[in-house]
Amino acid sequence: MTIFTLIFLFVPFLYIFLVSTAERDEDGLVSFDLQGGLIILVLYMFTLIFVESNDKPTYLEYYLDAENFYGDFTREVIWGKLQIFLSSFLMKNELLYWLFYSFVYCLAYFVVARKLFPYEYAGYFVLCVVGCMGFVSYGSNTIRAGFGIALLLIAFSSDNRWLKCLLPLVAVGCNMPMLIPFSGYLIARYIMRKDLWCECIWVLFLLITLTTSVVSDIMLLAGGLDDRAAEFVNVDETTEVYNVGFRTDFLLYSLIPVLFVKYNVRNLVGENLVYHTVYRTYLLVNALWLLLIRLPFTDRFAYLSWFMIPFLLMYPVLNEQLDTQRPQRYVLSAIGLFFLVNAALMLKSS
Repeated sequence: MTIFTLIFLFVPFLYIFLVSTAERDEDGLVSFDLQGGLIILVLYMFTLIFVESNDKPTYLEYYLDAENFYGDFTREVIWGKLQIFLSSFLMKNELLYWLFYSFVYCLAYFVVARKLFPYEYAGYFVLCVVGCMGFVSYGSNTIRAGFGIALLLIAFSSDNRWLKCLLPLVAVGCNMPMLIPFSGYLIARYIMRKDLWCECIWVLFLLITLTTSVVSDIMLLAGGLDDRAAEFVNVDETTEVYNVGFRTDFLLYSLIPVLFVKYNVRNLVGENLVYHTVYRTYLLVNALWLLLIRLPFTDRFAYLSWFMIPFLLMYPVLNEQLDTQRPQRYVLSAIGLFFLVNAALMLKSS
């Protein structure tokens, strides 16, 4: 286990301990404002730069030789053009390259916290974000996907219609799999407007993946979405370095937010279109992932839905739309649970 892993585990747990022992009114939340969340994001922003990962050497190699590698790049054109620009503008500086993506990645979560959560409690959302599985990986390893998700988050939080339309297109132009959460959101917002419909789809896809293998069919669809899909086909070469098979732990991790949402919906003060739309989007995207659950690197695909988990957990309670007498206990329980699961999986894989 590296020193950075210890930081990721220790810092948030320390804050949870301090908050849980603070003097407070049981009927209210202890203030943890946006400024506190910003400090956490800045810490992670600089730390992510130095986290070692499998994909970083490849990104760096292509960046340093961007003109040759991306000169006739035809797949994700915007990503190729961006690499050529950064290579020239940053003068092939390695540190500035990592800092750029780390900054955009953390900035996106700051924007969401600032726009969608009360200032005095926004720090809890940030704390939940950094504690959930996948945050570190998408900020330090699968950087292209993390950059795409950052653009989607900023678009989702923006009041500007042009940004709402433009940023998702740029995200897809940088990383084609971003089309999945973007399309899921559009379907959930304008077509499948009942939670039950999306829940039935999730259950149906789970039954399919439990009873039959659809790997070959999925590969025909996914092969053009991401370079990593090519590695999915040859399972034998990756089983030695990756836990291949039906991931019960990932399935349970995906199910827990659904249980929280069911509790939240039952106790919501009034209807909330945004919350229900994100929940339906989560179900649709996660259902698609279920068909890929037996494949190597399935967690990378799962994060296309997992990045919505902090919003699903924190949005009602922090916006005081949840009818609960002990909001502090709810917040600490939700964040603590996902920290523990994330910590256990990190320790298991280290």
